Amino acid sequence: VFGVMGLAVGVVGIVSPDEGKKASDGWLVLALAVVFVGVGVFLWKKGMAPSRTARRREQLRGFIRAQIRLRASDAALHLKVSEDEADALLTALIARHEVDLVYLAESREYVHRDALERAQSVGSRCPSCDAPVGADNVLPGDKVVCSYCAAPFMVA
Repeated sequence: VFGVMGLAVGVVGIVSPDEGKKASDGWLVLALAVVFVGVGVFLWKKGMAPSRTARRREQLRGFIRAQIRLRASDAALHLKVSEDEADALLTALIARHEVDLVYLAESREYVHRDALERAQSVGSRCPSCDAPVGADNVLPGDKVVCSYCAAPFMVA
Protein backbone atom coordinates (compact mmCIF):
# COMPACT_ATOMS: atom_id res chain seq x y z
CA VAL A 1 0.00 0.00 0.00
CA PHE A 2 2.79 2.42 0.90
CA GLY A 3 4.63 1.45 -2.25
CA VAL A 4 1.67 2.21 -4.52
CA MET A 5 1.07 5.55 -2.79
CA GLY A 6 4.78 6.31 -3.09
CA LEU A 7 4.67 5.53 -6.81
CA ALA A 8 1.87 8.06 -7.27
CA VAL A 9 3.67 10.73 -5.19
CA GLY A 10 6.97 10.07 -6.98
CA VAL A 11 5.46 10.41 -10.44
CA VAL A 12 3.74 13.65 -9.44
CA GLY A 13 7.03 14.90 -7.94
CA ILE A 14 8.85 14.18 -11.21
CA VAL A 15 6.23 15.64 -13.54
CA SER A 16 5.43 18.81 -11.58
CA PRO A 17 7.81 19.44 -8.68
CA ASP A 18 6.73 21.90 -5.97
CA GLU A 19 8.45 25.27 -5.54
CA GLY A 20 11.93 24.87 -4.17
CA LYS A 21 12.06 21.15 -5.00
CA LYS A 22 13.82 19.39 -7.84
CA ALA A 23 12.64 16.57 -10.09
CA SER A 24 15.38 14.40 -8.56
CA ASP A 25 13.43 14.40 -5.28
CA GLY A 26 10.57 12.75 -7.18
CA TRP A 27 12.96 10.13 -8.55
CA LEU A 28 14.13 9.39 -5.01
CA VAL A 29 10.54 8.89 -3.81
CA LEU A 30 9.84 6.74 -6.88
CA ALA A 31 12.90 4.53 -6.20
CA LEU A 32 11.89 4.11 -2.57
CA ALA A 33 8.35 3.19 -3.66
CA VAL A 34 9.70 0.54 -6.06
CA VAL A 35 11.65 -1.00 -3.16
CA PHE A 36 8.47 -1.05 -1.03
CA VAL A 37 6.49 -2.67 -3.86
CA GLY A 38 9.22 -5.26 -4.47
CA VAL A 39 9.49 -6.21 -0.81
CA GLY A 40 5.69 -6.33 -0.51
CA VAL A 41 5.31 -8.65 -3.49
CA PHE A 42 8.06 -10.92 -2.19
CA LEU A 43 6.52 -11.16 1.28
CA TRP A 44 3.04 -11.71 -0.16
CA LYS A 45 4.24 -14.61 -2.32
CA LYS A 46 6.24 -16.04 0.57
CA GLY A 47 3.15 -15.90 2.78
CA MET A 48 0.99 -17.57 0.14
CA ALA A 49 3.24 -20.65 -0.15
CA PRO A 50 2.04 -22.34 3.09
CA SER A 51 -1.61 -21.87 2.18
CA ARG A 52 -0.95 -23.27 -1.30
CA THR A 53 0.74 -26.32 0.24
CA ALA A 54 -2.10 -26.79 2.73
CA ARG A 55 -4.67 -26.56 -0.09
CA ARG A 56 -2.73 -29.15 -2.12
CA ARG A 57 -2.52 -31.48 0.92
CA GLU A 58 -6.27 -31.18 1.53
CA GLN A 59 -6.99 -31.87 -2.13
CA LEU A 60 -4.76 -34.96 -2.01
CA ARG A 61 -6.47 -36.22 1.18
CA GLY A 62 -9.85 -35.97 -0.53
CA PHE A 63 -8.52 -37.81 -3.58
CA ILE A 64 -7.07 -40.55 -1.34
CA ARG A 65 -10.40 -41.04 0.46
CA ALA A 66 -12.11 -41.63 -2.89
CA GLN A 67 -9.64 -44.34 -4.01
CA ILE A 68 -9.10 -47.91 -2.86
CA ARG A 69 -5.72 -48.09 -4.59
CA LEU A 70 -3.54 -45.19 -5.47
CA ARG A 71 -0.41 -44.78 -7.53
CA ALA A 72 1.85 -41.77 -7.19
CA SER A 73 1.33 -41.10 -10.90
CA ASP A 74 -2.46 -40.89 -10.38
CA ALA A 75 -1.97 -38.40 -7.56
CA ALA A 76 0.46 -36.41 -9.72
CA LEU A 77 -2.09 -36.20 -12.54
CA HIS A 78 -4.81 -35.13 -10.11
CA LEU A 79 -2.68 -32.43 -8.48
CA LYS A 80 -0.94 -31.44 -11.75
CA VAL A 81 2.53 -31.81 -10.24
CA SER A 82 5.48 -34.08 -10.96
CA GLU A 83 5.39 -37.69 -9.81
CA ASP A 84 8.27 -37.10 -7.38
CA GLU A 85 6.40 -34.18 -5.80
CA ALA A 86 3.24 -36.26 -5.46
CA ASP A 87 5.24 -39.11 -3.93
CA ALA A 88 6.81 -36.69 -1.44
CA LEU A 89 3.35 -35.34 -0.51
CA LEU A 90 2.02 -38.88 -0.04
CA THR A 91 4.99 -39.80 2.12
CA ALA A 92 4.53 -36.65 4.23
CA LEU A 93 0.82 -37.40 4.75
CA ILE A 94 1.62 -40.96 5.81
CA ALA A 95 4.41 -39.80 8.15
CA ARG A 96 2.07 -37.30 9.82
CA HIS A 97 -0.57 -40.03 10.23
CA GLU A 98 -3.07 -37.94 8.27
CA VAL A 99 -3.85 -40.94 6.06
CA ASP A 100 -3.48 -44.64 6.81
CA LEU A 101 -1.93 -46.06 3.66
CA VAL A 102 0.36 -49.02 3.05
CA TYR A 103 2.81 -49.07 0.15
CA LEU A 104 2.82 -52.30 -1.87
CA ALA A 105 6.25 -52.44 -3.50
CA GLU A 106 5.45 -55.19 -6.01
CA SER A 107 2.61 -53.21 -7.60
CA ARG A 108 3.99 -49.74 -6.67
CA GLU A 109 0.62 -48.75 -5.21
CA TYR A 110 -0.65 -47.28 -1.98
CA VAL A 111 -3.61 -49.11 -0.40
CA HIS A 112 -5.72 -48.20 2.62
CA ARG A 113 -4.61 -50.27 5.60
CA ASP A 114 -8.14 -51.36 6.55
CA ALA A 115 -8.84 -52.51 2.97
CA LEU A 116 -5.63 -54.53 3.02
CA GLU A 117 -6.51 -56.12 6.37
CA ARG A 118 -10.00 -57.04 5.13
CA ALA A 119 -8.47 -58.57 2.03
CA GLN A 120 -5.96 -60.78 3.86
CA SER A 121 -8.10 -63.84 3.46
CA VAL A 122 -10.88 -63.45 0.95
CA GLY A 123 -12.90 -66.62 0.69
CA SER A 124 -14.90 -66.87 -2.49
CA ARG A 125 -16.45 -69.38 -4.81
CA CYS A 126 -15.63 -69.76 -8.46
CA PRO A 127 -18.58 -68.64 -10.61
CA SER A 128 -17.82 -71.35 -13.19
CA CYS A 129 -17.37 -74.53 -11.13
CA ASP A 130 -18.55 -73.32 -7.68
CA ALA A 131 -15.31 -74.54 -6.10
CA PRO A 132 -14.06 -72.72 -3.00
CA VAL A 133 -11.25 -70.34 -3.83
CA GLY A 134 -9.20 -68.85 -1.01
CA ALA A 135 -7.21 -65.87 -2.21
CA ASP A 136 -4.76 -63.98 -0.04
CA ASN A 137 -4.02 -60.26 -0.30
CA VAL A 138 -6.53 -59.47 -3.01
CA LEU A 139 -8.67 -56.37 -3.14
CA PRO A 140 -12.05 -55.77 -4.74
CA GLY A 141 -11.52 -55.53 -8.48
CA ASP A 142 -8.56 -57.94 -8.56
CA LYS A 143 -8.62 -60.83 -10.97
CA VAL A 144 -8.27 -64.29 -9.39
CA VAL A 145 -7.79 -67.57 -11.23
CA CYS A 146 -9.62 -70.66 -9.96
CA SER A 147 -7.16 -73.41 -9.07
CA TYR A 148 -9.66 -76.12 -10.12
CA CYS A 149 -10.94 -75.00 -13.53
CA ALA A 150 -8.45 -72.18 -14.28
CA ALA A 151 -11.29 -69.73 -14.97
CA PRO A 152 -10.40 -66.11 -14.16
CA PHE A 153 -12.92 -64.01 -12.22
CA MET A 154 -13.05 -60.64 -10.49
CA VAL A 155 -13.21 -60.38 -6.70
CA ALA A 156 -16.24 -58.42 -5.56
